[in-house]
Amino acid sequence: MQNIIDKIFQYIINYFLIKKNYKLYKIFFFFFKNIIKSPFILTFSNYKFFSFPQKKNLSRWMLKNLKPWDSDTIKLINNLLEDRKSLFIDCGVNYGAYSIPISKRNNNTTVISFDPSKKALSELKNNINLNGSKKIKFYNYGISDTVSKVFFSDDINNFKNSGEFSFARLKSSYKVETTTLDIFFKNFNLNIYKIIIIKLDIEGYEFKALLGMKKILRDFNVIIFFELSRMLLSKKKFNFIKFKKFIDLYNLYILDLNLNKISIKEILDRFVMLNKKRNTIGDYILVKNSFNKNKY
Repeated sequence: MQNIIDKIFQYIINYFLIKKNYKLYKIFFFFFKNIIKSPFILTFSNYKFFSFPQKKNLSRWMLKNLKPWDSDTIKLINNLLEDRKSLFIDCGVNYGAYSIPISKRNNNTTVISFDPSKKALSELKNNINLNGSKKIKFYNYGISDTVSKVFFSDDINNFKNSGEFSFARLKSSYKVETTTLDIFFKNFNLNIYKIIIIKLDIEGYEFKALLGMKKILRDFNVIIFFELSRMLLSKKKFNFIKFKKFIDLYNLYILDLNLNKISIKEILDRFVMLNKKRNTIGDYILVKNSFNKNKY
């Protein structure tokens, strides 16, 4: 019986993806959401995802809305890459919301992805196989400012959703390796790439990741997409004075997703105004002073 229900719902998904009638689809989703079980295949232009109906699975958002995750940000990254010989580094890859569409859109882009969660990488691997995305290389590392072994938990019972897996010493925790981007890429010839884009979505450890890529920041004109969240503010090594000194030292400045320059003061003001129910003020971009937005 369950197989029949899931097959019917997959047919409904396929129909509404073609018709793009998302409002009507949400009615069907409301009635089916508690009885469907299987992962469902969502087809977006030239790539696909397995999406799960379980409430705590991050991919459920796509199933509920029939839309890809962070599509505007991914479109911006694709525009920056322009299918040139490039490198996209995905830190906190999860199920591949960024790595999959970027690899499918840009034939000349090398995609290297990291995640400390074995469960997340299992979902990523399934999505890679679904898309035949042989160009994506993925590694079971947490990205930090040191090489070490630390406790990590991806027990969904401890978190609101599978996007919040974190370094924590809980009953279900296990030890994972961390590395820095400087150390991981020390034997790579990064000079062959015309553009390097790094995405940091690592649950508040973004500043640690920046501290671990000082050589890359010094030697290359990288573009870094990162999230500013309450989790970042709670980390011991982070405060905005240190952050300001760091970006000044490496000749960086901050852009919003419209490629407009934004100051530290504006970011602080946004945190002050942030609704208590929300954890993030959104995604931002770090670029070198040599960055020319008119090229894009």
